Amino acid sequence: MTCLVVILSPSKAQTYDFQKFTVENGLSQSQILCLFQSSTGELWMGTNQGGINKFDGSEFSYITKEHGLSDNVVYTIVQDQFGRMLVGTNNGLNIILGNRIDSLNIEKGLPHKGVVSILIAKDQTVWLGTGKGVARLVGDSIVPLTKDSLLSESTILNIREGIDGSLWFCTVQNGLFRWNGESMLNITTNDGLDHNYVFDVMPLGKYDAWVFGYKGLYHLMNSKVEPIPLPKGIPPHTRFYGYQRDQAKNIWIGTTAGVLKYRDGEFKQLTMKNGLVDNNIWKIIQDREGNLWFGSKSNGVSKLNSERFKIYKSDEDLPYPAVNAVFRDSKNRAWLGTRGGLAIWEGSKRQFVKEKDGLSSEVISDFDEDANGTIYIGTDYGVTTYSNGKFTQYIADKTDLNDCRDVFVDGSTVWLGTKNGPAVFEKGQLSQPFNAMAFPQYVFDAVRKGKDIWFGYDDGVLKFDGERFVQLTAKDGFFDGRTRSVLIGPDGNLWFGTNNGVYRYNGKSCKNFNVADGLLSDAVYSLGFDTDGSLWVGQAKGVSRLLFDQGELEDVIRYGKEQGFLGLECSTNSMLMDGDGKIWIGTTNGLVEYDPSQDKGAFFKPLTRITDIKLYSQSVDWTEYSDSINQDGIPFNLILPYDKNHLTFEFSGVSLTSPASMNYSYILEGMDEDWQPITNNNSAKYSNIPPGTYTFKVRAGFGDELWKNIPVSFKFTIKPPFYRTTWFYLLCIAIVLGIAYSYYAIRKANVQITLQKQKIESQKDVIEKKNQEMVDSINYARTIQSATLPANELWHKLLPNSFVLFKPKDIVSGDFYWLANNGEDVFFSAVDCTGHGVPGALMSIVGYNGLNQAVNEHKISEPATILKHLSQSVNESLRKSEHDDYVRDGMDIALCKLNFRTMNLEFAGAFNPLLIIRNGEELLVKGDRIAIGSMDTADRPFQNHEIQLQPGDCIYIYSDGYADQFGGELGKKMKTTVMRKQILDISARSMPEQQAELEKYFTEWQGDHEQVDDICVIGVRV
Repeated sequence: MTCLVVILSPSKAQTYDFQKFTVENGLSQSQILCLFQSSTGELWMGTNQGGINKFDGSEFSYITKEHGLSDNVVYTIVQDQFGRMLVGTNNGLNIILGNRIDSLNIEKGLPHKGVVSILIAKDQTVWLGTGKGVARLVGDSIVPLTKDSLLSESTILNIREGIDGSLWFCTVQNGLFRWNGESMLNITTNDGLDHNYVFDVMPLGKYDAWVFGYKGLYHLMNSKVEPIPLPKGIPPHTRFYGYQRDQAKNIWIGTTAGVLKYRDGEFKQLTMKNGLVDNNIWKIIQDREGNLWFGSKSNGVSKLNSERFKIYKSDEDLPYPAVNAVFRDSKNRAWLGTRGGLAIWEGSKRQFVKEKDGLSSEVISDFDEDANGTIYIGTDYGVTTYSNGKFTQYIADKTDLNDCRDVFVDGSTVWLGTKNGPAVFEKGQLSQPFNAMAFPQYVFDAVRKGKDIWFGYDDGVLKFDGERFVQLTAKDGFFDGRTRSVLIGPDGNLWFGTNNGVYRYNGKSCKNFNVADGLLSDAVYSLGFDTDGSLWVGQAKGVSRLLFDQGELEDVIRYGKEQGFLGLECSTNSMLMDGDGKIWIGTTNGLVEYDPSQDKGAFFKPLTRITDIKLYSQSVDWTEYSDSINQDGIPFNLILPYDKNHLTFEFSGVSLTSPASMNYSYILEGMDEDWQPITNNNSAKYSNIPPGTYTFKVRAGFGDELWKNIPVSFKFTIKPPFYRTTWFYLLCIAIVLGIAYSYYAIRKANVQITLQKQKIESQKDVIEKKNQEMVDSINYARTIQSATLPANELWHKLLPNSFVLFKPKDIVSGDFYWLANNGEDVFFSAVDCTGHGVPGALMSIVGYNGLNQAVNEHKISEPATILKHLSQSVNESLRKSEHDDYVRDGMDIALCKLNFRTMNLEFAGAFNPLLIIRNGEELLVKGDRIAIGSMDTADRPFQNHEIQLQPGDCIYIYSDGYADQFGGELGKKMKTTVMRKQILDISARSMPEQQAELEKYFTEWQGDHEQVDDICVIGVRV
């Protein structure tokens, strides 16, 4: 047998990013018996008496006996290929799919009521370990495994599958069993175990495994068992419960003495001293984002963010926790400069140096080394050198030169970045080149590229060609401001870390990368390229990692506190890139070590899903309207009648790492023109959805990376009313054709048609006369309607700098404009009634009267309340009822209240928006998606918007007639984006000129096409 040599590496000097979850944080019970992450990303926790706790990263939900669970003692949870959650309890097996819970117990074939372990093998066979033996789940039936009578009497704590497909059964009473499908091998105390109580097994080969037992940890090889020597510091009575192999190939072992991490022959012990919630760790899993979860037998759960980051800040490692500088010398010693002295790390040896030991100051900013091995140490009070084991101080006569932020050894010259600009250290003296005195600001970093030296300082970047200093300016595409870092990248370009992000300079021009590209912030403190060519950017709340592909930015990964970066604020130019790929970062909270070997396999994109769809804000059973329902209650092939058109979509993005940073964006294709703005709200409401087929899409993510994530979607259809269906149109056509045919047959058969010709012509005259009378009546109606509209004198008196573009489609209009005043407040509105022509004109009278009553009679002054009153007035006028089968008439409106003295504008809208042009930029305020006259207004109030105007602002309200006009080169609908661009282009002109330009543009756009709707556009300048 191979002899395992193990070493215990203490972790007391490292702080780990543990997060604790106990009953105080939402757990229903503190004894964790199992852990499992479902395909939807939620962490399922089985407890001893509290049922199942489901955690989505933000909150807990619960499944207990009250919900249909067989028992609140939950031993094991897995998920099968069909998405079903298989739950082993103290009283049988539960199968959970959506809200349905089915149960299998002894009466249905289980060998024992307690289902303690479940394994889904590679061939998808479901194996059940019970209080008395093993069984298989085949469909919904139980098939016991009866190959060994001793196994059938054993309590099966765990089942594992070997690489050869063999099954390993861990028992309480009878040791370990291995079954290859034909024969059974039993490993007990007779073979070297100290006890027959086996908790777990880790198969390594055909007859090679680690065994986790009641009295130790063992290595099984060819049917022989030898104890693995316990590392020093692990009590001999320690029980080893089980293991988890993580994505970086580390092995984590849960014991009664905390957690052991095994890698490359070395054990590390983590206990409550390192942040664990408890030392008695029963179960361990790693989630899809790389986090490790440790379930204890008595005190809840601990989460450990990926071990990619460790932090050193104890007084065993550092003289002071704030690390300003990190350097590795030619002898492979690490030099750490802090605000309280110097630390020198040589292997595991730690040496601290203070002023009494020869430092000129204990506030250390930077290091560098010359060819002779002399170390130069920059401090806030002079320079200290270290050579041949001796520290020597050098203090300048000029005080400002002693505040040294950077040391750069350039051949035989040592450059210093000081409070008073660039300086040099020569022959024990600190001095400045004559022309460097023109730049008396802090210098933070320096690097040589070719014949030039580049300095990062408070006002940007300086280039020194050996004779003079030249500043890089905005002409080069650069930023005039603090530049802390200067670096030569693997691409040969210069890289600058500034207060405006990162700049890449190729010698001719600059390329900027900032918050808009995904950085944590624009303030950059340090830069460094790793062995993979990624650029690491130290910032105030963590680090940003920029990944490039052929010179183009491909992705940005941000590491903050939630991702395990505990240092938080990075120190200036305190970043060391080691040859082995590790990165050391000095922070105000200690020294952070990044290990790339621990950062493999994590998947950070959240799992997004639609969790519910509600009708009129109520959860419903969609069976009546769909083909089927999935496990979340989401319907498939949803087809709704036209009056079931108020839907609310609820969704979630599950992340166990950064739930607080979750953002969403959504779109209803077929209704929304573009994706809605990013929000942290996880629901979307759509009311009065017109008939048609739609697709709702939603994305979840963190910050700007959300747009790169694939959305989930849901497709549905709202059917039109019967009078807008194809069959109804065909029926009407058939009736018309039938009438025409009957008329033709009668006319043909009627031999008297010739005799009646004169009579018909006489009737024709009568009809023409009637038609003329009707036209005259409609023309008179136009006169009446025009009389009801605001007089031009009144309009220009109340709104002197304004215009009204009013173009009815027919003689009379369904659009109208309205004006009123109450003291200093001027009310004006653009209204679009259902239909046009005579029906629309009749509706306009109802709307006009309703507005006048609201303001003049009821003295309502708030636009949102006026709209509510108007909607009620329309309903009453048309005698609408919630239960009547009425014609759904109504109107869309944009209503404004303007006070010229206070420059305050209030707005409320029903579908129609408000557009404000200010200094050549748009401000669009959308109206509520509730039509005047809709029954929804009884329960849903209109929103009142207040805008503080500025002199010169232009206000526009309009109906949809202008934007709905067909025309242009392709004969397509104009749409509101084209209309708004036209308004923006002419907004600087006078109001009469704007009206003329809008009319001209409309006429040119319309061309030979018929006007499709009434038009009303109002513009006001303040």
